[in-house]
Amino acid sequence: MLRSPENDGRIGVDYIGSLIQRVSGNSVQEIDRLISYLRTLRERLHDEGERVRREIVEFATLNQAAMQSTKLITESLSHLKRPDAPASTKKIS
Repeated sequence: MLRSPENDGRIGVDYIGSLIQRVSGNSVQEIDRLISYLRTLRERLHDEGERVRREIVEFATLNQAAMQSTKLITESLSHLKRPDAPASTKKIS
């Protein structure tokens, strides 16, 4: 079989084209995998952010309830007379 310059050129172009398709195909697949991974990571971060937000709201609500309970208890106890408190200095005439 004789090779002609036109055939050699065509074989070279086909080979280079095939090589470029394989290399670019691998690159595109890797980019697609990375995009998929980043989307999954973004969803996880969003979900985790929402979970943390809910926990902060829950903590703030619990903290507010504890502060109100403490205030109520303090007010209730302030009405009781302490046994070691000094007696009234009012004199009966």
